[in-house]
Amino acid sequence: MYHFVFRHVAATLAAVFLFLAPAMARAASLALAPGYSGNPPSLPRIGATEGAPILEKRPAGFEPEGVSRQDCLDDQRIRFPLVLGDAAADARFEAWATTGTDCSETATRESAARTCWRVAEHIALTTNPIVDIPVRAILSGVSPNSAAAPVATADVCGKVDLTNITVQFLYFDPGAVSSPTAKLAFTIRADTIGPPAPAGVEALPGNQRLRVSWGTIGDGGLVSLRGVDVYCAEPSSNGDGGGDGGADASPNLGCAASSLAGGDGGARIPDNAFDEKFLCSMITGNTAGPVIVDRIDGQPLVNGTNYAVAVAATDVFGNIGPLSSVVCAMPEQTYDFWTDYKEAGGSAGDGGCAVGSRAMPGSFGICGASGGLAGLAVMVLRRRSRARRRIP
Repeated sequence: MYHFVFRHVAATLAAVFLFLAPAMARAASLALAPGYSGNPPSLPRIGATEGAPILEKRPAGFEPEGVSRQDCLDDQRIRFPLVLGDAAADARFEAWATTGTDCSETATRESAARTCWRVAEHIALTTNPIVDIPVRAILSGVSPNSAAAPVATADVCGKVDLTNITVQFLYFDPGAVSSPTAKLAFTIRADTIGPPAPAGVEALPGNQRLRVSWGTIGDGGLVSLRGVDVYCAEPSSNGDGGGDGGADASPNLGCAASSLAGGDGGARIPDNAFDEKFLCSMITGNTAGPVIVDRIDGQPLVNGTNYAVAVAATDVFGNIGPLSSVVCAMPEQTYDFWTDYKEAGGSAGDGGCAVGSRAMPGSFGICGASGGLAGLAVMVLRRRSRARRRIP
């Protein structure tokens, strides 16, 4: 009898095992593909169109894995190379984004107060799925937008301050509605707002060059400053180009009408296309300045030509802040002390000094000193009459 009972129990256990074995075998697993390790992992960046090549990212030290305003404007996609094990044919596989909650909880995805927004669905149930997610989709639910009303267009670019966004891949077994069987999360740092515009911009004229300086720059918000970009253009209406070019001076009509000024009168934020046309110099690694500008678009500056100048600060994400106010200056020939003195009518030599063309020998000690002072006085008067500051 005991033998019969034992055989019956064994048969029952075997049947239960056979029933459960397929379900046990379908316990899915999810991981990042080998070769992409790191903290954060180095995920490829792809262009906006299908079949686009892998893009070159920013260098180390400049948030190469982060998302910047230009990345958003370019409509880049982040590629997630995954490994999916033991997936069922009719399972559900999708990706969600959030700024701080667990998207595996149903309420975070489906309630009126949801905090997660979907960024990919119907992901292929293959062993090595490759998922390309647009950065705009990742940013779409971040404030000032919301998870309930995400905006995945270019309108989101330039509105997200430094934020950590978590992209969560969720795999659901067939029939499962609430709890995923497998989950994999990635943190993406995003910042699409550049530093504030520098104040106190000056452009001082020199011989075929301008010396551009600025006063204070804000702290860059939530990220570190990287440097300052300088932009130059010939004003569309050629003003007199006079004045000292200082930021406190009222810009002439040429400055106000230059290509650097915002079309609606507001601040302009440069992008790559703007850089290609107007970027004339830059300083990286600090924001102290000054910067010497001697070329625009590869061509040397021309003395007597009025140029509009503005600057913008950059941060470690590569974000460019709004342009400063536009100032104008005109390069001009510069003179040293001796040239100015002679042009003012002074002359000296032969151990004496001269008034007009008549030398006064033996009076070098007294006359030489007074002649030097006279020369200085003439030079000062000449410089005042020019009403322009020059590069030392």
